Amino acid sequence: MGLEMFSLKDRVAIVTGGGRGIGQATALGLSQAGAKVVVAARTESEIEETASQIRAQGGQALAVSTDVVNEASIDNLVKKTLAKFGQIDILVNNAGGVMEPGGALTGFTMTTSGEAWDSVLRKNLKSAFLCSKAVAKSMIERRRGSIINIGSMSGLHADPPMTAYGIAKAGVIHLTKNLSKELGGYQIRVNCICPGLMGTPRVKHRVQLIEEKDPGFMQKAITLGRLGAISDLVGAMIFFASDASSYVTGEILGINGGFSGYTPPQGPGNW
Repeated sequence: MGLEMFSLKDRVAIVTGGGRGIGQATALGLSQAGAKVVVAARTESEIEETASQIRAQGGQALAVSTDVVNEASIDNLVKKTLAKFGQIDILVNNAGGVMEPGGALTGFTMTTSGEAWDSVLRKNLKSAFLCSKAVAKSMIERRRGSIINIGSMSGLHADPPMTAYGIAKAGVIHLTKNLSKELGGYQIRVNCICPGLMGTPRVKHRVQLIEEKDPGFMQKAITLGRLGAISDLVGAMIFFASDASSYVTGEILGINGGFSGYTPPQGPGNW
């Protein structure tokens, strides 16, 4: 088949959290592979910017302001996508976040508030559950589709300073496996990408703090010895979205530079 198996021509993709970071890179990458892209997030200016970049590159895009933990808002997203493009082939559940209400990083179990716990699980896990459920209805009718969930290495290994986030992403991983079983009979594939330490400002700051307490952390923790770039994720997105992965479902792919699951010294006093 050659490279055409990676083509997304005539496919329609919804990308949540598509206004910035991984979501924006995914939206642009899927468009470059030929997909028509619906960019969803709450901040209208950001998703319009992503859609504008896609159009400037000759692609087709629709920006839909969406609250991914609100079922009525998600139903509106699906309705507008179908009205504009007539089908949904790909869903990327990228929306999420690691910050507590108020902007603090979620912490250890004993210092995480109930409010922060609920907020992080809602943003990361409930959003993937609700969006998958809503979009799958259309996919089931057509007996085809690909759902790509964005997990995290924090969902595979203990990451004490971000307890709620890691547990939410572990839930996303388990949701992936369950949905792959439930939807496989309809030829809908469900897979999960777990990024490692990507070179975002937050991660760079965190690594700097770890290095101060544990010099050489990067070399011990990451085989390739560097932080990832957001662009390092795009190839896997296209693979899972395209016919190149037509016999792949329920899989969890770590894109992490060879992250070993290294855990720094434990306990709040060590951070």
